[in-house]
Amino acid sequence: MEKRSLKSRVETWFDVKNRGSTIKTEIRAGFVNFLANFYLIVVVRRFCVSDRKKKYTQVASFII
Repeated sequence: MEKRSLKSRVETWFDVKNRGSTIKTEIRAGFVNFLANFYLIVVVRRFCVSDRKKKYTQVASFII
């Protein structure tokens, strides 16, 4: 069995080239997706909670 690079194995596993993308593009997209989700969970949640005394409002806004 020949040793292939990590990049080659990832491209083969996820079929990146046939989908018209590159590993670099996919890593960027994953990072942007992570930042967007982080923003939604941490920052937007603070705007949804109008009264910090209401426990259920905080839980509901965290789930959203």
